Amino acid sequence: MTSYIWNSEEIKKLNYGKVYGHWKSKGLSLDSRDVTVCQLFVAFEGQNVDGHDYIKSALENGASAFIGNFIPRDVDRDQLNCWIVDDVQTALEILASHNRKRLKAKFIAVTGSVGKTSVTNSVAKVLEGFGPTYSTKANYNNEIGLPLCLASMPLDTKYGVFELGMRGFGQIRHLTRFVMPDISIISKISPVHIELLGSLENIAKAKAEIFEFSKPNSVAIYNGDGEYSGILKGVAEQSGIKEIISFGEEDDNDIRLISSKQEKLNHVQVRLFDEEIEYSLVARGKHRAINSLPVLAVVKALGLELNKALKILHSLSELKGRGEIGKIKLDDKEFTLIDESYNSAPDSLRSSLMVLNEFSLESQSGKRIAFLSDMLELGAESEQSHKEIGRFIAKSNIDKVFAFGPAMKNLFLELPDSKKGYYFDSLAEMKLELENLISGEDIVLVKGSFGTKIYEIVELLKRKGSVL
Repeated sequence: MTSYIWNSEEIKKLNYGKVYGHWKSKGLSLDSRDVTVCQLFVAFEGQNVDGHDYIKSALENGASAFIGNFIPRDVDRDQLNCWIVDDVQTALEILASHNRKRLKAKFIAVTGSVGKTSVTNSVAKVLEGFGPTYSTKANYNNEIGLPLCLASMPLDTKYGVFELGMRGFGQIRHLTRFVMPDISIISKISPVHIELLGSLENIAKAKAEIFEFSKPNSVAIYNGDGEYSGILKGVAEQSGIKEIISFGEEDDNDIRLISSKQEKLNHVQVRLFDEEIEYSLVARGKHRAINSLPVLAVVKALGLELNKALKILHSLSELKGRGEIGKIKLDDKEFTLIDESYNSAPDSLRSSLMVLNEFSLESQSGKRIAFLSDMLELGAESEQSHKEIGRFIAKSNIDKVFAFGPAMKNLFLELPDSKKGYYFDSLAEMKLELENLISGEDIVLVKGSFGTKIYEIVELLKRKGSVL
């Protein structure tokens, strides 16, 4: 089957806007710098950047055509290939909906407060072993990114895996309408975005919107632990979904984690419906074991070979910024870096600290060190949440904590003096002292919300040192 997804003649049949020229497209791109040959460049007019200013550059970089509100003056009109529309967002959504209708693939949608990206990645990687698979690119899980990904999905795809982001009521419902999933997954309910939604109950209700536009003959998979799991199951039932699968640690889950033992590998024991199975993961931590459970549910729901799936699952490494573990050599010091710098929330921070806590030191001179920054968007829960994590660290095997951020000061003050490394007033101050705070054979965790830019600590360590 041809690798082209769109052409000018098919776009004309959508009866929206005006099509110029004759062209074909293999996908869509928002960034003129990253556009590849035969992609369709999407020129959004944003608050800070107007994509129309980059149309000429995108065409020069290989774009076959562009979608925009108008034709810029610097674009050659003698060889004009474009789709001019009143609203670029509407055009993008039309493409997404049209592509969804003509595709024969099985669609899987994933949301949740924490773990959704890890689950999305794991499901996609496992399904790649069973046929052509397409999944959400980068962090394209919002009103613009998701339709863009869906509109770029190749026509010969067998499995499509999409992550749905959420910042308020109605957003998951809106995104689910485009995906119309055959399988819907909620990874976990946690106080992320509680500042916007006010309570865990409201977060559960907002996430459960994923089930509302799923097909009645679809499968609902949800984390059955916690007091708000009943909300998730209730919405799935009210939506007419017949096959509902729960996973987690509690006894009444359909797929239950029995144990997760951290050695050189993460050895996992699971009750999968009526049978017990064992497998191992490269990814460390009990939370990684729990994130593997919905993957098993998907495999079962699709009737795929379990042993083959487990072999693929075993080999998966962590994503950059989400638990990636590696060795760094900095001058004469060689240490282990746990990169959790993409984001942070109470549950995910506690899980990351547990990984650090259980990590075996290679020598008596090594230390377990955490570089931490604020957990954002916790609203009134922020102070207490940071204090609770501080008390958790106080009882752990973690040796030193270095932190910055106004909320993180609440955590730092809960630590005994022996565990207090240093509290910095800013990221810049931490970066100045960074090399002096790490010794050879240390285990170093870097964790914080994306908005704090703590990922710059990881970038600095890798830039000044060498990744082994």
